[in-house]
Amino acid sequence: MTAGAWRLYLLNSNCDQVDCDAEVSWLTQDLAQHPARCSALVMHYPRFSSGEHGSDVGMARFWAAGVRRARRPDRSPATTTPTSASRH
Repeated sequence: MTAGAWRLYLLNSNCDQVDCDAEVSWLTQDLAQHPARCSALVMHYPRFSSGEHGSDVGMARFWAAGVRRARRPDRSPATTTPTSASRH
């Protein structure tokens, strides 16, 4: 989905209920096909969190797909700054 200059990804990261490998594969392909300057990934569970539930290493594959995209040479370093909320 796009909103202005932003490409938004609302991902289902409940890997015990969905095929997260397929979800990451789709994300990687879509990021490559839609080189928006600004992209946001939203998941059920955060990769990094200082909240009571802590970080979720299972989300590393989603995070890696986004970071690979952000680290392209034509991207601004500011796009690699992580932001995430605590798990509910």
